[in-house]
Amino acid sequence: MSATTHAEIYDSDSKINASLLVYDETDRMSIVASQLSINKTIDESNTVNASIIIDSITGATPTGEVPFGSVQTVTSASGNTSTVSATSFPSIEVEDTRTALSGSWINQVSRLLALTGSANLSSENDYKSTGLSLSASLDTEDKLTTYSLAVSTTADDISRSSRVDNVAGIPTGMTNSSLLLREDTSSESRTTNDLVIGFTQVLTPRTLFQMNFTRSQSDGYHTDPYKLISIVDGNGVQVASYYEKRPDSRVRNSIYSQLIHNIDGDVLRLSYRRYQDDWNLTSDTLDLKYRIKLNKYYVEPHIRYYQQSAADFHRYYLNAADSPPDYASADSRLAEFTSYTLGVSSGYDFKNYQFSARLEYMSQQASPDRSNDPVNLQAFNLFNGVEAVIAQVNFSLFF
Repeated sequence: MSATTHAEIYDSDSKINASLLVYDETDRMSIVASQLSINKTIDESNTVNASIIIDSITGATPTGEVPFGSVQTVTSASGNTSTVSATSFPSIEVEDTRTALSGSWINQVSRLLALTGSANLSSENDYKSTGLSLSASLDTEDKLTTYSLAVSTTADDISRSSRVDNVAGIPTGMTNSSLLLREDTSSESRTTNDLVIGFTQVLTPRTLFQMNFTRSQSDGYHTDPYKLISIVDGNGVQVASYYEKRPDSRVRNSIYSQLIHNIDGDVLRLSYRRYQDDWNLTSDTLDLKYRIKLNKYYVEPHIRYYQQSAADFHRYYLNAADSPPDYASADSRLAEFTSYTLGVSSGYDFKNYQFSARLEYMSQQASPDRSNDPVNLQAFNLFNGVEAVIAQVNFSLFF
């Protein structure tokens, strides 16, 4: 089942794509992301691509502490102060802008072999990242099977705004936050190396199957320098808070499979991803899309289900009667939870341009292991569920 591109239909060798995405969580984070990219065919063997993404992030993110039990004043990463009610999860206000640049070059070495080289750069106030990747795809003689191999490396530099507590530098993990202890350096580094092996198989003239295996190893600083974890007494009252600390390495493995089937012009896409890492965090993702073709229009309903277990060092809080562990984090992103996404996208193909839009609703809720809650603070739920709306518009011009 071969696909004919829009560019081939209209004999165009250039494409400009622009998109705007809005992600808005209820009472929490909001992100506005704009992207502009250009794809240019140089000759029959070479294609280049360049893109820029600008993200604007605002809103509140939980610190990781349990509700204080009394009204408190907190300082944000932007230097602003606000009050937190006795039963609310403490949070800090975040305001930042990220700029990301990327470029790639695709070389069709032969009729069956293609190589792609890519580079990317991302920068925000307290985080910088650079990356390089190289991939190859090899078709069989009958072009019914494509084998792929990709390697990449990323270098990250992580720092922390001094506007939160007027002290510069990376916090010392698993120490009392009131002591304001800092590491010797003002920033920390992390490197990540990825390997992806996969294949794509044409099963029938209407059916395509894809499978990828990804292994990723990262070494260096994995802790979130803004996250805290509460120390509570036997009554569940916070008596102190510690800076969180995570292991300095992480190995991730995932298997991704996708089935694409054409049903009289409509397209069914069903994918499944299994993930596990050496933090004992596992996850399963099931994604279903069904594109209904209506002449030059299409409508595509979308359902996504996601479930993950907790990392082995995730805790809702630490008990004051116990000695602090080597690693602990109350970050809800490392907790056990499930989420689902429901949405729909629609688009239209004009003579030399395309327009599409999508609207989705996402709900994320906890399914916690109560063994991590020995003082029984479940009255606070110990996990701030997340609800979000995602809207995106996309415009492509072929010339």
